[in-house]
Amino acid sequence: DEVRILIAAGADIHAKTPNLDNTVLHVIAGGNTVSWGMDKAIAMSRLIVETDMDLLLVQNANGKTPQDWAKHEKKPKLAQFL
Repeated sequence: DEVRILIAAGADIHAKTPNLDNTVLHVIAGGNTVSWGMDKAIAMSRLIVETDMDLLLVQNANGKTPQDWAKHEKKPKLAQFL
């Protein structure tokens, strides 16, 4: 629900983190899915992807897409979705 509210309010889903150039999908892929729960991480990712599918292809400063980053972080279920 939080992500849906932020998107509706005009949050910039294309913003990137300093230094690593991570998108919101990279942040979700590298985030604490233990505390969020994998289902919530996938649901948040789905909302972002439904808003702009091109974010799936964006590489961070390490040349990793969100899917690559999820694999790197050993999150196969999230990587499969991404």
